Formats: sequence, structure tokens, C-alpha cells
Amino acid sequence: MSDSEIFPHEMLARIYEQPAALRRTLALYLDANHLKSEVADRLAGWSNPAGEVLIAASGSSRHCGFGCRNSA
Repeated sequence: MSDSEIFPHEMLARIYEQPAALRRTLALYLDANHLKSEVADRLAGWSNPAGEVLIAASGSSRHCGFGCRNSA
């Protein structure tokens, strides 16, 4: 059965798939409940001297970045 047969709108299908997508993504970067060392090593070089990380995105990703920035 396709998503269009289950959900009345494509956006609802994408919303409902988010928990599984998040689990798959986190599994790439976590070992048990800790960040994999090779991932941590790569992330350590992302910040500038002020400790900031630039988030380049558009659409909903951009708005998520705004939310994170404004909550700090």
C-alpha cells in the first residue's frame, strides 16, 4: 500500500516517518548512548574560534537552525 493510500496528504506521510528516520540517522553517529569517536573527532573542527557553528540550510531546516540559535 502506498503512502497516498494511507495518508490524505504527502506531508502527513513525511511527518509520520520522522521517528524511524531519526532512529536510522542517530544509529549512524551513536554507539549505544555515546557519540562515536570518529564522529566526535570530525565535529571538533567545525566551530570557529568563538565556538560558533554555521548552519547553512533552507526551508524547515533553516527555521530549525533559527530556533536553535534563538534558544541558546
